[in-house]
Amino acid sequence: MEIYRKGLYTHAPSLYKFKLAKKWRKLKIRAALCDGAQKPEGIQFIIHGNGKILSSYNVKPNEQHLFDIDVTDIDDLELFTQDQTGNNYNAWSIWCTPC
Repeated sequence: MEIYRKGLYTHAPSLYKFKLAKKWRKLKIRAALCDGAQKPEGIQFIIHGNGKILSSYNVKPNEQHLFDIDVTDIDDLELFTQDQTGNNYNAWSIWCTPC
């Protein structure tokens, strides 16, 4: 288990929206399921920029994924999570260490 100082908790489905106004160059953020999340099929983490998918990854329990994305020309950023089965029971997920 790893402890992170910063994070955005989600319960899929969830959506965080940010106005970057083209002031950011890069987004590095880690996606994971919270301890105790019983979602063997995983949670889909999706990053949208200006209405288009920039990247996505299906994270399963005891797994993490690091997104490292160029957001130089992005005005509007969205961090979206969704369950793979349509059942959001135990869909505890987190975006960790955003920078």
